[in-house]
Amino acid sequence: MQVRGESYFASLIDQFGFECDPEFDREIFGGKSGAYVLSVFLRNEGYEPAILKIGRNDVAAEQEALHHERAIQILEDCAYGDFIPKIIERKEIGDGREGIIYEFMGLSDDSTTLNQAILNNYYQGSSVYEQISSFMYGWNKGLKKKIEKDTPIELMKQTLGPEKALDDKFFKALNNIHNNLTDQDEFDYFYFNGDLLPNPAVFFNVPELWKGIKISSMLGYSHGDLHGNNIIISEEKVSIIDFALFREDVNIFYDERYLELHLLMDYMGEKHHLHWNRIWGDICEGLSEKFIKVSESEDGKIETIKHLNLADSGPLQGMIPALYNDFYIKTGLSRKFIKRDLMGSYYLAGICAGFNFLRKTKDDSKRFASFIYAAYNLKYLLHKLGIDHHKQMQKDNLVHLKWPEAFDKQQFALLQEVIQNKDLYLVAQPIVNLENGQIEAVEMLSRADAFCLYPPNTMFELARKTGLLEELTLLTCEKLVEVAGAIKPYCKIGAFFNLESDLSPTAIEECIKILKSSNLPLTVEFTEYTSKENVYEYLQLTKEYRDFKIALDDFGRGAAKSLDEVGELQPDYIKVRKHDIAEYGPNAVRKKYGNSQKKKFILERIENKFELEGCLELGISYGQGKFFSMPVPVEDIPRDEWEKGFGDII
Repeated sequence: MQVRGESYFASLIDQFGFECDPEFDREIFGGKSGAYVLSVFLRNEGYEPAILKIGRNDVAAEQEALHHERAIQILEDCAYGDFIPKIIERKEIGDGREGIIYEFMGLSDDSTTLNQAILNNYYQGSSVYEQISSFMYGWNKGLKKKIEKDTPIELMKQTLGPEKALDDKFFKALNNIHNNLTDQDEFDYFYFNGDLLPNPAVFFNVPELWKGIKISSMLGYSHGDLHGNNIIISEEKVSIIDFALFREDVNIFYDERYLELHLLMDYMGEKHHLHWNRIWGDICEGLSEKFIKVSESEDGKIETIKHLNLADSGPLQGMIPALYNDFYIKTGLSRKFIKRDLMGSYYLAGICAGFNFLRKTKDDSKRFASFIYAAYNLKYLLHKLGIDHHKQMQKDNLVHLKWPEAFDKQQFALLQEVIQNKDLYLVAQPIVNLENGQIEAVEMLSRADAFCLYPPNTMFELARKTGLLEELTLLTCEKLVEVAGAIKPYCKIGAFFNLESDLSPTAIEECIKILKSSNLPLTVEFTEYTSKENVYEYLQLTKEYRDFKIALDDFGRGAAKSLDEVGELQPDYIKVRKHDIAEYGPNAVRKKYGNSQKKKFILERIENKFELEGCLELGISYGQGKFFSMPVPVEDIPRDEWEKGFGDII
């Protein structure tokens, strides 16, 4: 939280010209977009305490006032009036921000937003989380059951409202996910961390996929924007503010699912993306199935904490399960009725929450996380409805999505220029026969002047993050064909070339066809980015071409870290570093497989003559590294030196 000084807030408050003349007390919450929740004293009201919320004005003032008054009336009628403070005054200023002053409603000096309470581990074990769930479920408890039965697509539109359901904002956000993570335009299913998931964007655009099935949804009141910064709490008190998006006749589970997701997203900003990549699938799985395995105790409580995998999610481990205690009592609905008639709408509410957050956030990681959250809920909805499409799926229609990583926009612009202008060249590094010093192969590596100041792997790492991997890899294949004639004299056993195996099978096949036209004997190296599932598809493709051989690159450190993979992948060559010979070298392979796996080993990254000692005795036939030659552009190859070989220095 960015804490600004008293003078800043005093000046900001003065710009609104409130008649009650608020005096700044303290900042309860401060956001990155200029949104604040402040504690103030009203000088013209006898220094009564109040809450001032400052934020962007996204809703017409008249509409907001009507929504707030309607919500107050409903909550008072069902004895939940203590949850919503009255608006004392509302003003706008010229930069598009508005300020709303709310009653303090008995909140204390230690009052804070729910988000800040979670991040700072405040009020764990207090009654406030129970109060929040009482509000979410309680104000719909006395309603006459209003059940709507319709297709999931129509109920989704009803929940989000026609202005938000699959609008331009949604598709722009979705395109960002696709462009950053995959080169495939449309996919019905995808893999994430080993789980096969349906693509919610496709299912809610193609009515035929639902096979005409309709589901039931119970409709009621919805806050519409219930998140942690609209909930002010102290140790014993809860106050809900900002009913600007209040709506009636909405899926009764929507507020709960949106709050659940929003809390996770807000907490996500405090952790590195790799942390969430590791646990996000388990969290979404647990949240989606939390009412499937649960049994109700005698006092009506449900032991959800046993079924929620919230490990490593900090204080959310205690807070989110607390929201569901006494769930059935608070809704006034029986467990049997919910499981029989409303579980579909519960998952649908989760999908809608994911869609809404996806379209609102500008953070790539959170956008992706909300997409995955929606996908898990869709998985359980399809299972509930008995819809199973993936048995008929084509393998080529599957993609593997990974958590997006931040990337440098300046580097991204450079990469786009490299691909567009084909400003790429190849460098060659010799692979030397350690018995006679002759060059029998070369490893070909990609370089671009635009990336000369960055580490060599920067270009491909960036292409992988930004969805340009296929284009960049195809370009490198074309460049290899262009220089094939120049390097052929040094390719007795082949040109070693890194073909990214985490491409789609279609792209890999296209690359192989291009490379085949080089008329070179080729050895393809697997790198640390290799997806194991794609390796086997890759091997099937390369079997069609007898000149293609396989090498495990950086064995023991990269893609292959187990001796078992020698037997599984059947490589022709194994590249290993000096320090890894004992564990992953010829003797280790021979000990495991006997003489059934006679592989050729290449010692890589050789820097001095000392590293060559004992290699031949150990069964290592080839070597590569700057001791022999640094990688050089093809046109700069020292041909006399390379044709002579390195017999005089080994």
